[in-house]
Amino acid sequence: MPEQLNQTSVVVTTLIHYNVMVRDTLEYCLNKPTSDVALFKNKKRAVLIEVDENTPLKNIIKNSTENEAGAKFEKLVREFYAEVYADDSRILSLGVDPEGKEELRVDHSQSLTIYKYVLPIHQNVSSMISGILNDAHSKNIDVAEVEKVYLNFRKPDQKDLDHMSVEEARKYIEEGHFAPGSMLPKVKAAVDFAISGPGRKAIITSLYKAVDALQGKTGTVIEA
Repeated sequence: MPEQLNQTSVVVTTLIHYNVMVRDTLEYCLNKPTSDVALFKNKKRAVLIEVDENTPLKNIIKNSTENEAGAKFEKLVREFYAEVYADDSRILSLGVDPEGKEELRVDHSQSLTIYKYVLPIHQNVSSMISGILNDAHSKNIDVAEVEKVYLNFRKPDQKDLDHMSVEEARKYIEEGHFAPGSMLPKVKAAVDFAISGPGRKAIITSLYKAVDALQGKTGTVIEA
């Protein structure tokens, strides 16, 4: 059961992350004076990683053979990238402002094209998440987990953690704060992810609080 629970948690959390990233492309439909270039580059990189590499989403695509549903979804994602995020996109493109700084240029006249791709992709991934959770419940897998990481869990001096640096997380691991087979593997995985690349951070929370956690409202953030 714990192995099934951890697998379900990883799959659903990964899909939620992807879905939020796709949804947030809609920000480029707003007529804002400037957009965050670094954030754009992160989204651009993330769009195809989930369908190019061995990820939960890629595995779902491979197994969705009925009516070629997986192939059709992957085609939609690649078209989305080509139209919106590719280097030669006419909707979003990088340039240089008069001061010589890199800027993101947005053609707001093509907002409908963004909606055309974001809405069906978001709906498809939401359906995948619902299907996985329903399947987990049908097998009596309890996918509800704690909302944050805690020190002295379920003790009178319990303390919830909103943020941990990698160094702090390693210290708490050495001090034996996290139970093996429960929170310990989650914290270790979060540390591994946080140190796997510049600017990366991991969030530990319950599945049903994942969206709130991505918005900074709850969960425990682990970063270098």
